[in-house]
Amino acid sequence: MVKQTAEQKLTGMMEGYDSRVVRHLNAEFEQSTSRGDRFADAVASRVGSWPFIIIQSGILVFWMFWNILGPTKLHFDAPPFIGMNLLLSFQAGYTAPFIMMSANRMAKREHLEAEIDYAVNYKAEEEIADMQADLHHIYEHLEQIAVQNRDLAAENREIVAQNRELQAKLSELLTRFGQS
Repeated sequence: MVKQTAEQKLTGMMEGYDSRVVRHLNAEFEQSTSRGDRFADAVASRVGSWPFIIIQSGILVFWMFWNILGPTKLHFDAPPFIGMNLLLSFQAGYTAPFIMMSANRMAKREHLEAEIDYAVNYKAEEEIADMQADLHHIYEHLEQIAVQNRDLAAENREIVAQNRELQAKLSELLTRFGQS
């Protein structure tokens, strides 16, 4: 089994949390979405896509070429293309409310996501503050242990010095009594 680093564990936890929150948010948002909202989203996503722009550009270019270069009897909108302008104005006027409805829904969702992000960040800040307090407490405790360690080391040096003195005295006594 491969051991994970703290960073890998944290990343995994955050990804799991994000996916759970996003999954819940998506489910909640889908439940509150009406058929009209889904239609507005579909219109907005299609109108704001590259295929739509390319197809519409092709139609407009064809319209202009047909009415300029096509057979004269088949021209249906001579320059300045009033019919084309009318259709484009209708399209813009008709799709704009759908785009705005979709944008408003997305803004509400983003606001909800921002609130969730704020709550997560606030909780993370609280936990960081708690961890900092715990680390400060541990640091103070380690300082106390270091002071006790220094005191014990000094006491140990005194005992060793006293032991050497006693050994010297004992050695001296033994030599004195051993000679007499």
